[in-house]
Amino acid sequence: MKYWAIAAFGITLAACSAGERKPVTGYAPDGKYIFNNAAKGNCISCHRVTAEKYVGPGLAGTGTLHTHAWLDKWLTDPQKTWEENDPETREMRKRLGAESRKYTAMKVIRPLEDAERAALIDYLITL
Repeated sequence: MKYWAIAAFGITLAACSAGERKPVTGYAPDGKYIFNNAAKGNCISCHRVTAEKYVGPGLAGTGTLHTHAWLDKWLTDPQKTWEENDPETREMRKRLGAESRKYTAMKVIRPLEDAERAALIDYLITL
């Protein structure tokens, strides 16, 4: 009986994990998946992981330029963060030469779940 229960648990576990992989909070490799996946963050369509500007700025050094809390706020609602114009946002606007712009070009195509956003941030701060 004991072995049957273990086998049933293993089959159930395999069936549950056969679907789409969910990111684990704070796990940078999942953040990389979100960054590169068109159905998730799709960040790669506008940004590069180097300092090279593409459509948006290159993201190398993100971990030294921004706090985790600020990145969470930015990735949740970029326009609201832009309008709040806190010191970290002002510094970014200055760095990008966009001090006088009313709107950010950054768009959130599909809102990320909290765990997805946390994983993406953990990946971004490694760049």
